[in-house]
Amino acid sequence: MSVDALHREIRVASRNGRNALMVAVLAAVAALLSAGVTAWTSVHVSSVQLDRQETLAREQAIRKDRVNAYADFAAAYLDYVTLLGGIRGALQEQPPDPKNLQAAVAAVRDQLRPYERDLAAVTIVGSPMVSEISGFNDAHLALWTGPDSMGTALTYAANHDIATDATWPGVAAAGVVSIDKFAADHSIDKFVDQARNDLGSGR
Repeated sequence: MSVDALHREIRVASRNGRNALMVAVLAAVAALLSAGVTAWTSVHVSSVQLDRQETLAREQAIRKDRVNAYADFAAAYLDYVTLLGGIRGALQEQPPDPKNLQAAVAAVRDQLRPYERDLAAVTIVGSPMVSEISGFNDAHLALWTGPDSMGTALTYAANHDIATDATWPGVAAAGVVSIDKFAADHSIDKFVDQARNDLGSGR
């Protein structure tokens, strides 16, 4: 074999070797890129799934809190109205019995704290019942304040001998009307309807 022929074979072999090396490098790079994309896709999908799970868990926790708050307040409201009936009965007694009225008032005051606490809890859990809560607050304020309210009647009773006071029957009658108005207020019906809508929607 001539020297020139040998040089040609060496050049061909060298070129083929470089080509083979380039192919190997490109294949390796492609494999790395493919692995990187696969890994990123896997991480991204896992992250999305985790976000969805966290969102669902948060929504379920909020719903559970609202269920408890709604149920507790409805029970507290009904207990409160029932005990107001005791005051109503005592205001209508003839002759008036101050001890019976005092006992009825004490029972209502004991229930007043759970009522106000559970109403506040409805707000704390992020309930959308702004107008319903406002209605309860307005009705409760009217029950305890104002010239013809139950609160005014009870204050009068605490400062007078209602057993012999000639003005007491009129004051007591106004207190009875105030209680009846509170009990007839439809805020609890609106509250129950809104609670059903809220929980039914899953918000």
